[in-house]
Amino acid sequence: MNRCAFLGAACLLLLAAAEAGWAQPPATADVFLMKLADGAGSTMFEFQVTDLAVPFYLGDHYSADMHLQLHDNDIVETPMPGWVLDEILVTGIPYDPIPNGVTVHVDAIYGIPHVTFVNQRLPTIPAPGALLLAALGAGSVGWLRRRGTC
Repeated sequence: MNRCAFLGAACLLLLAAAEAGWAQPPATADVFLMKLADGAGSTMFEFQVTDLAVPFYLGDHYSADMHLQLHDNDIVETPMPGWVLDEILVTGIPYDPIPNGVTVHVDAIYGIPHVTFVNQRLPTIPAPGALLLAALGAGSVGWLRRRGTC
C-alpha cells in the first residue's frame, strides 16, 4: 500500500469515528462535593442531587466525587435539627443559589469544580427549669454569704 492510500484510509477512519460520535466530549463531568460541620461527630447530613436517583449522606470532612450530566443540577442539603447551613462555597463552576443548596451549571468542564457546604451548630437554649434552678442557687449563695456562713 502506498503512502497516499494509507493517508486516505486514515482520514476516512477518522471521519467515520467523528460521525459515530467517538470524538464527542464526555457526557458527564466530575463535581467534588465536601461537607464541613465542626463538632458534628458522627452526624450525617442528607443530600439530594438532580442526576442521582437516591439521596446520599456526608459527615463532617467527608466528600463525594459526583459524575453529573452536562446540564443544570440542583445540589440540596436536607435541613438537620440543631444545625444551620451557614454558607456554600463554590469554585470552578457557574452556579445560582437556591434554598438549602445551589444549582450548578455543568458544562464541558476542565478541572474538577468544588462545592462545599458549611454548617454551624445552633446554640442550645437551656430549659426554663434549668434557669430557675440556676437563679435559686445564685440567690442562695448570696444569702449565705451575707449571713457569713459561706
